[in-house]
Amino acid sequence: MKHEFIISEYLEKMKSSENYWISFMEKQNFEFGVMHLKVGKTDIQTPHTSDEVYLILRGNGSLIIDDKPCQIKENTCYFVPKNTQHRFVDFTEDIIAFYVLN
Repeated sequence: MKHEFIISEYLEKMKSSENYWISFMEKQNFEFGVMHLKVGKTDIQTPHTSDEVYLILRGNGSLIIDDKPCQIKENTCYFVPKNTQHRFVDFTEDIIAFYVLN
């Protein structure tokens, strides 16, 4: 089992992908990875069946959680309860976030 995940390597892998997220590990009810949402793209997420936590590594804008906007800040975590509408909007810099679903 892999124990170390270098985020920059996964960001590089995403350059050749259609997706703006990549999971490092998916195991039973646990998943984590990184998201890179580029300026000009739309966050197309739908509600998940698991709770989710985002740690914003880089970027600006808002995270709308159940129609309530949260101004995102680097090095700040945000909690999204399962089955909740959420999306990133109004960003003028790329957003890079580490995420965990459980």
